[in-house]
Amino acid sequence: MSMLRARRPSLLLCTVAAACGGGGGGGGGGTADSWSVRSSGLEGGTVQSLASDGGSTLYAGTGSSGVFRSTDQGASWAATGSGLPDAVVVPLGGTAAVSVLAVDPVTTARVYAGLLRGGVYVSTDSGGSWAAANSGLSDLDVTSLAIDPAVPATLYAGTIGNGVYRSANSGGTWAKRATGLTDQNVHALALAPSNASRLYAGTPSGVFLSTNSATNWSATGSGPSDVAVLVVDPFDPLTVYAGTPAGGVWKSTDGGTVWNSARTGIPNLHAVQDLTVDPVTTTTVYAALDGGGIYRTTDGGGNWSLVDTGLRFPDVERVLVHPLDPLRLVAATDGGGVFVSTDGASNWAPQNSGLAGGAVQALAVAPTAPSTMWAGTRGGAFVTTDGGATWSARNTGLLRWSVQAVAVGTGSAANVYVGTTGGGVFRSQDAGASWTASNSGLTSLDVYALAIDSGSPMTLYAGTRLGGVCRSLDGGDTWTAVNTGLGSLDVRGLAAHPTAAGTLYAATRSGMFRTTDGGASWAGVNNNLDDPVLNCVVIDPVTPTTIYAGTVNDGVYRSTNDAASWQRRTNGLSADNIVRLAVTPASPNRIYAVSPGDVDDDRNAGVYVSDNRGDNWTQLNTGLRPEASTAVVVDPVTSSAFVGTRGGGVFRR
Repeated sequence: MSMLRARRPSLLLCTVAAACGGGGGGGGGGTADSWSVRSSGLEGGTVQSLASDGGSTLYAGTGSSGVFRSTDQGASWAATGSGLPDAVVVPLGGTAAVSVLAVDPVTTARVYAGLLRGGVYVSTDSGGSWAAANSGLSDLDVTSLAIDPAVPATLYAGTIGNGVYRSANSGGTWAKRATGLTDQNVHALALAPSNASRLYAGTPSGVFLSTNSATNWSATGSGPSDVAVLVVDPFDPLTVYAGTPAGGVWKSTDGGTVWNSARTGIPNLHAVQDLTVDPVTTTTVYAALDGGGIYRTTDGGGNWSLVDTGLRFPDVERVLVHPLDPLRLVAATDGGGVFVSTDGASNWAPQNSGLAGGAVQALAVAPTAPSTMWAGTRGGAFVTTDGGATWSARNTGLLRWSVQAVAVGTGSAANVYVGTTGGGVFRSQDAGASWTASNSGLTSLDVYALAIDSGSPMTLYAGTRLGGVCRSLDGGDTWTAVNTGLGSLDVRGLAAHPTAAGTLYAATRSGMFRTTDGGASWAGVNNNLDDPVLNCVVIDPVTPTTIYAGTVNDGVYRSTNDAASWQRRTNGLSADNIVRLAVTPASPNRIYAVSPGDVDDDRNAGVYVSDNRGDNWTQLNTGLRPEASTAVVVDPVTSSAFVGTRGGGVFRR
């Protein structure tokens, strides 16, 4: 069995529709003090692990929403039952919750989940319920699991910092088995199916071997280091493949004594996330790459070729070959959910029905149709026309880009713009039915913010990473850089003045800047703004002299004099990293601030609300799963708030 390398927490930067946090969305609210999920149809998201029962049942472990099960080979999915602890199902810092899944090959209703920060959990009813199986293991970071196919009550767990553990009673109790394992950071475990006493462990120091069921370990020969994944030929216990974060694939045919590079055709700089051997034709091997899609070799690693037709998301976490039908493959992606191939990886198609919980990065409302709201996710663009009750994907022409910002036309709700990471700006003139790239003159294809000038629906601004601000006067047909006086080209938030045409604020990594002439010139407005590393900016729509800024390290700042000076407003605000802000249009005293967690402490993630323009804040996370919040928008009609989360979809209050 191969292992999924655990992701590090990442800082989600502010991305906006018109101003940080966008406008509003439709629909009613939940109770006054709790959130209710509004993610039906908002499918896909980050899938970190896969497992098959050998028949028609699949399991998918997600980054933030627990485990899902499909009983029809991935055609539809449903969340499994309760029992997984919130601290793991809801990873505030964005690390993988369910890092590995394994199914008992004999008693297939028994499923194991290896968790970061949570040890091992087991279900004996095909995911109907879960219980801890951690006696002797505690809540260690479990990265990998391996089951003895002949004696499935025997299983092994690889951990970060604590080596390998073995259980002889289906996870009832565990004992450490790390003698000779000089590197205790085990990123991968692979058991030889044809000789179950033989195990391989992948660590930052290379591959270790045990020939006596993990009782003793010894280092294998020189070759791969920092090994992230391992897989053994199902019929030959001496043939083993190793993958590394640097994109390397290594092969040994003598049990690890000699290793040889086997990566011809695999590009550099893409981490190998998974390796899988065809269970019938073992010279066919698949490699899942982080950002590089899926590669296949049919000659045992001699040559590799890309097989990603239809695979819209190149960040592939796991690839699984059906044990009885080697033409059927399942791929787990970071952002796009699950993809399935029925022709040996020649073609792929998404199969995410019911796999709810996209990683939402931006929310925006249609100004002329408040019940229509857009969500920008790592899996593309989604729209709701019923206030969030149901969502539909709108990705034709969007290719595989992660949507960071959304802006909806002020003249027509059919005109929608999205800013993406690596793909620039895309424009739709038919409410998302189709998209075309709109990048002529754009100085950077990493677009983190979009805003529409209040004076003309054809005038748009794009805030980019390292390209500053670009302006379009023709609805996105062409762009021109407008950076004179802009002290930083790393722009993370934009806010257009609601009534003064040509007035715009830019939140950058070096402070706040303002233009009053449509970007022809900028001036810094940073008096008393102690933290210049900004995430976002939003303007009070009723009193536009009042402006709010969200920072990376210092919470929220407010200005009441057109940004001439700022005051820190953090009483009750325990989070420092504020990535989104939203003002309630009908009651501007009420402001929402959201955080995915601080850079070095994710316990303060969630939503904060102020009813006095930021003077005091209260955390409001009841019902929010996960609490790592990344976007917020307020309905201008009902004043309901909608929050986008990292892996849990959208919630409404």
